[in-house]
Amino acid sequence: MPSANHAIKGSGGNYCTRCSSPVGEADRVQPCNVDGDTYCPRCMVFWRMHQPSEQGTHGAPRFNAGQACVAKCQFVQCGWTAVCFGAPAGGRLMCGHCGRQGAIRMTLKDEDFTKIEKDAIRETVEAGIKAAKSA
Repeated sequence: MPSANHAIKGSGGNYCTRCSSPVGEADRVQPCNVDGDTYCPRCMVFWRMHQPSEQGTHGAPRFNAGQACVAKCQFVQCGWTAVCFGAPAGGRLMCGHCGRQGAIRMTLKDEDFTKIEKDAIRETVEAGIKAAKSA
C-alpha cells in the first residue's frame, strides 16, 4: 500500500479510486478513466472490467477482461505500465500507452488478489479450457 502522502510525492495527486496506488506521468502508470473514476491498470483489468454494465447487459461483465492484461512497455522512451489488449499475429504485446510492440506482461502475486478476483480468474480459465476441449 502506498504511503499516506503518495498523492503529494510524485503522482501529482492522481491515484487509483480502488487501491490508492499512484497513477500518472511521474509514476509512468497509465490512468484508466471510466464513468468519472480513475483506476490503475491492475484494478481496471482485474476489477472494473468485471463489473456489470449499467445498461443492457443484464449483469454480464462490462468488458471482455479475458482479452486484456497489465503490461509494462520496454521502450526507454515510454516505460509506462498500461492495460494491453493483445498483440498482432506473430508480434509482441502492444503497449497501451505508446502503441508499440514492446510491452511485457506483468505477473501479479497471489496475495494481490481478493477472493472474488481469484474466483473470477479461476472461472475464466475453466471456461476457456472447457471451450477449447469442446472445439
